[in-house]
Amino acid sequence: MAFKLGKQNRYDGSGNANTPKSPMEFGSSGLGSNNVKVEPTMPNDVLAEANNDGTISVNRNLDVRSPLGKRVIKHEMQHMKDMKSGRANYDDKKITWEGQTFDRIIVNGKPGVMWEGTFREDGWDGFPWEQSAIKAENK
Repeated sequence: MAFKLGKQNRYDGSGNANTPKSPMEFGSSGLGSNNVKVEPTMPNDVLAEANNDGTISVNRNLDVRSPLGKRVIKHEMQHMKDMKSGRANYDDKKITWEGQTFDRIIVNGKPGVMWEGTFREDGWDGFPWEQSAIKAENK
């Protein structure tokens, strides 16, 4: 479950998704270095991703100390909480939310799921699992 930029209206416009001098200084994010891994090959429109192993992969260009970076970490931490509680789960083939399973598919090279008869790309803010994480961004 990933935090993507581009089509979402939550970007704060501050230009904080840039290369910091020391990107892995997490301060008060609540994450230790064991829980976060820099992903040098992550696509530029994906800033971070919660993983089933309890870690968060972070785009090397994200300054996690910035307002945007802190929000992204909160978003991904909520995905991890939802996975740990059993509310959510995912793998390369499916996403499960509150007991309902959605097959993951690729359309025009983009991963996503069919949602109410329409293909929705991963990270679409209308998914209930994304809405849960979006609410956590400002807590």
